Amino acid sequence: MSSEIKFRQNIRNRQKKKKIRHNIILSVLFILIITVFLLCVKGFFVQKDTNIDMEFIFNGYVYPQPLEKSTDILSDLKKNDGKKTAYLTFDDGPNTSVTPRVLDVLRRYNIKATFFAVGSLIEQNPSIARRIYDEGHLLANHSYSHKYTELYADAQSFMNEINHTEEIIKGIVCKENYPKILRFPGGAFEVGSHAEVKKQIKTLLQENGYRYCDWNSLSGDAESKTPTADYLIQKISSTTKGKEDVVILMHDAVSKSITAETLPEIIEILINDGYTFGTLDEI
Repeated sequence: MSSEIKFRQNIRNRQKKKKIRHNIILSVLFILIITVFLLCVKGFFVQKDTNIDMEFIFNGYVYPQPLEKSTDILSDLKKNDGKKTAYLTFDDGPNTSVTPRVLDVLRRYNIKATFFAVGSLIEQNPSIARRIYDEGHLLANHSYSHKYTELYADAQSFMNEINHTEEIIKGIVCKENYPKILRFPGGAFEVGSHAEVKKQIKTLLQENGYRYCDWNSLSGDAESKTPTADYLIQKISSTTKGKEDVVILMHDAVSKSITAETLPEIIEILINDGYTFGTLDEI
């Protein structure tokens, strides 16, 4: 092979290598540009709606689409998915007598529950409230005073108590972005003398990003001053029968020692009926 041919081949080889390097650089730049663009778009959508669980973006759409959650949690219970879930809820605590016993039982069974706590009692028993949170339960809002005459005087009185308790809860969990979930003392049912006020309250709750939850099952521990264990068990069995998902009303107030005593048997019944357990922020 002549020196001239070798020279030409070397030139072609160098040109070929240069072209390959050029293409590689262009490809890397293209990937970087696309990545930055997608991150910017993702950030834009997440800022607009922090509830978006973004898997990927394509053609300007976000997949999957953000789930709309109702202000009324009970209306969002799953229906006919073949899975039975029990949401244990305890109202009117915390305190140093019954609440720790309830927590001990839940820890023994490795079950998480929702505690609708009264703001004034959280202030009196901050270590118990902190234990609720530390052990993985949902610390939820049940007003500050639990006094109906003050609470339902008007819609703003209710919101003042809820907002005050919300700040107390944030101080316990040390989280700004914590689920804003509450239960109306006495329930959110629009009946009786507080019906119109409750209707107004629900509008304010929606405007302020709160969700509330009643119940579709109960132990009946608040229906009598001295309920028996048999009564609680019968009530749980009858009010959960035939239901796939149940939000169960119970109480951990000082006077509800029977609830802590009967809770293991209640849990065993629910387990035998095929229920698993969750907290209300999962709905």
